[in-house]
Amino acid sequence: INHKWPDEPDHEPLLNAIQVLQDGSQEELAQVFDVEGVLTYLAGNVVLASFDSYAITGHNYYLYEAKPKQFNMLPWDLNGSLDPGATNLCTPHQGLLSGRLLEDPNNAELYIDIVDEFLQTAGSDDALFERFDQAYGLVGSEFEENHWNELEEQILNRSASLEDELANDAGCSVD
Repeated sequence: INHKWPDEPDHEPLLNAIQVLQDGSQEELAQVFDVEGVLTYLAGNVVLASFDSYAITGHNYYLYEAKPKQFNMLPWDLNGSLDPGATNLCTPHQGLLSGRLLEDPNNAELYIDIVDEFLQTAGSDDALFERFDQAYGLVGSEFEENHWNELEEQILNRSASLEDELANDAGCSVD
């Protein structure tokens, strides 16, 4: 929360953000939330299939005032990632903030674009397994090989699932 130095917290930006979230326009939401940052956070949690995150449970995130009077979301507690009952691509509308943002077709399209770009770059199977092999070289001897094989299979299944959703879905919409 914004501070008025030396020691007085200023809760007005947070209270304003909550009010805008309740009944503000999309333009007002964009003034108090870093829309692309929040959508990137949501996309990351969905790609990771993190069942214990804002998109599914409504917790395990920080609301951070990155710029004066503008908030972003930061991940926390990602140990629930790669859940076999994976989160669908369009699931994050369950939270109030994500639901409000994804009501805007431009934001829904941006969200899908963020997921797609990740899957084509740093989240591609080739890029992931390059990093996976590096990690295995560092700590692989400490784990049973079947654990690494299971993780590799989970990654491949998750990537395939998301690619299939992208190919068969025109985008996320909030009903």
